[in-house]
Amino acid sequence: MNKRKFESLVLMILAIISSSFVMELLEEKLTIRGLAIIGILCFIIELIAWFHMSGELFSPYLVVFYVATIFCVGQIFGWVFGIDMGEYDLTKYIPRIATSVLLKALKYSILGIESFHVGAILSFNKEKRNIKKISTQENELDFGALVGIAKILFFLSIPSTVYQMYNNLIASLVGGYGDVYVFTRSMSQIQRLLLYPAEWFPITVLILYVAYY
Repeated sequence: MNKRKFESLVLMILAIISSSFVMELLEEKLTIRGLAIIGILCFIIELIAWFHMSGELFSPYLVVFYVATIFCVGQIFGWVFGIDMGEYDLTKYIPRIATSVLLKALKYSILGIESFHVGAILSFNKEKRNIKKISTQENELDFGALVGIAKILFFLSIPSTVYQMYNNLIASLVGGYGDVYVFTRSMSQIQRLLLYPAEWFPITVLILYVAYY
């Protein structure tokens, strides 16, 4: 284990111990927004630990990490920065969902993400493994054609993606997160057709990333 990996591992272990201690110590006084702030601080520490070890802020693992964070504790960003999440805001379902239950679920989710990240740090290997490559003219042509098509679709999808992001931003600022779905359902056939190429954007980004990583 190299020095940077060891330091990142120690940082994450300290983060887990500290966040657990604070959450237990302030359990009776802790609010949802307070716990969300702890969650964001943990997220920042996780990024620092990974960057210190690998020098990366974007990689296949980090894509998984970002998605897992958004899926498990994504609402912490809305609660801390005052983003209106509409009907998808879990705090709007209190007291149907008890505050204590929501706090406990959030606490375990934060610790779960931290533990997941520790596992990723332990399994990280900066040395690239030697993989035997079988290269033929045929598969090189196929790969070149795939990358070429991905480039074309990538550039074609950019205007639709920008248009979609702009509309989503306006809808969420005006009516909250829930209005994004209202806008999507109320789109005309022409708007749907114009936005269709945006579906290609994430796929082509992934193909190009794999091709040139």
